[in-house]
Amino acid sequence: MSRITEVINLPSAGRIYKTDKLTLQSMTVAEEKYIYGSSSDKAIDHILKSCIKEDVDLDELIVPDKHYALVRLRVLTYGKDYPVDLTCRCGNKFTHTIDLSTMEVDELPKDYKEPYDITLPVSGDVISIHIPRSGEIDRYNTLARRKADKFNQNLDEVLYIFNLMLGIEKVNGEDMVDDELYKYITELSAKDSSFLKHEFSKIKVGYYTKLSCECPRCQNVINFRLPMTTDFFRSEFED
Repeated sequence: MSRITEVINLPSAGRIYKTDKLTLQSMTVAEEKYIYGSSSDKAIDHILKSCIKEDVDLDELIVPDKHYALVRLRVLTYGKDYPVDLTCRCGNKFTHTIDLSTMEVDELPKDYKEPYDITLPVSGDVISIHIPRSGEIDRYNTLARRKADKFNQNLDEVLYIFNLMLGIEKVNGEDMVDDELYKYITELSAKDSSFLKHEFSKIKVGYYTKLSCECPRCQNVINFRLPMTTDFFRSEFED
């Protein structure tokens, strides 16, 4: 049986790496099996790798590009309607259907280049930053778990520091190894760390995954995020 294919334009638009388009092919049982045989993150990577026709290194992609490919793959395979189970504070449990084809997508500005420098307001240090790649995030998550286990530290607190390290290339023009950067971030002024997060938040690319809908019982507005787990690729039918 032939698979449905679609060429998609990535939100990064080729501004940070050569890849600007990907060719997706709809899922078969060969991909669906990964949902039931791997951890969530590994399953999603296996599915994408199998359904992208080009030879692309997923670790080199930014997360917004991966999320965009995942949503388009879901639409290509199962259709645009995606039901999400929600609970309102009034106690009402209901299913809200998202039209995945109408979700807003931001493309990187044409003048975007990286790395680019920001100057911290308290220390005056110049930080060179870039949009974190998927492999970079995975590596730091692994390092955070190892550090928390080794020193019996709270994982969420360690992850918070490693997340602040993401995307930092240089400090005052100098490279830092992981331990040096971890120490630097730990000792950073809280105002400087807030400024760093603010600067990263200004980079708008990919889907706007913060969604909202009204409770059908009380009309209260419910805010939620588009869930990007293996359940995203489970399709249900009603008689």
